[in-house]
Amino acid sequence: MAKNLNITKLVINVDAAKVISLFSKPSFDNRLTQPIVDDCRNMLQAFQEYHMQHVLLQGN
Repeated sequence: MAKNLNITKLVINVDAAKVISLFSKPSFDNRLTQPIVDDCRNMLQAFQEYHMQHVLLQGN
């Protein structure tokens, strides 16, 4: 949706710290979730810049 709106810089607020750690590592050994993380990384490459940050559920 952000790409369709021609947004080039993206801030992603996530309330799960584990998700942040998954994206901060180049690869990990979970065969179930690795393809999903790889797909998300590929989608994020379409943006000029992106920043993923942890935000508590109440603030998200």
